[in-house]
Amino acid sequence: MNEVRLLIGGTDIAAKSGATFERNSPISGNAVSRAAAASADDARAACDAAAKAFPAWAALGPNARRKLLMEAAQKLRAKSAEFSRLCTEETGAIAGWGHFNTGFAAAIIEEAAAMTT
Repeated sequence: MNEVRLLIGGTDIAAKSGATFERNSPISGNAVSRAAAASADDARAACDAAAKAFPAWAALGPNARRKLLMEAAQKLRAKSAEFSRLCTEETGAIAGWGHFNTGFAAAIIEEAAAMTT
């Protein structure tokens, strides 16, 4: 089963309350992932971390931003088979739908990279 935690301030953590929820396959009914159930406190912590990180991002020039975004897109594409599998398990969709959405997400990030200048 895939375990999904929160990413706050660059750290992979559980929800402060420890609460989780399961996502079940609509085909088999079996649990396919367990995710952290974020609370309002977790959301505030994420907002605070983003606000803290923003000045460093804002100080980056367009080439540095483009490089980071392109690296993110490449990492997403490198894990496309895994993301597609998880997507189809959680939604019951066909594999092609999972592959399309993973590729589309990477393309959006690449488009954002192109818009840095």
